[in-house]
Amino acid sequence: MLRRILTYQTILRVLGIIFILLGVYWTIQVTIIFSQSARSTSLLFELLWARIALIGDWQTFFHFGGILTYYGLGILFLGISTGKVGISYICLQVAVWCIGINTWYQSAGAFGPHLFGVIITPDNFFWAIMTLLCSLLLLILYVPITRWLHKIFTIPGSHEKALAMRAEK
Repeated sequence: MLRRILTYQTILRVLGIIFILLGVYWTIQVTIIFSQSARSTSLLFELLWARIALIGDWQTFFHFGGILTYYGLGILFLGISTGKVGISYICLQVAVWCIGINTWYQSAGAFGPHLFGVIITPDNFFWAIMTLLCSLLLLILYVPITRWLHKIFTIPGSHEKALAMRAEK
């Protein structure tokens, strides 16, 4: 009997681990560069603002490659690879926020202390509003999304096979 060697679960887990490791690598790189420079900004700002050309650069359409994008994609792939609806939905929300915040900081514009007078944020709040709207849309569509995820994760006939195997034992 032939068995599949690579399942979708394995592929998604490997992709998730690769993206998390890329995020860790670029976090370390930006931290080393920040520690060697004499900048007056915070490390968090540098991590969010750092443009990384592995996904894209300014000459291509997708030029928002950043550290939180890698973490968001890694969390999304690892969450989907679990096959559990609740975990996958939560990881989808976390991925939307990571990618949205990173895109907000990657967008062109001036920076200033807008949130509580302490946190340095971009003047352009477009991507922050888009991230909030996407997150709220996912929250509004919670039931259809979880039903769809349950339908994807449930293999037709697998429940009957499991019951038949229990009955044989």
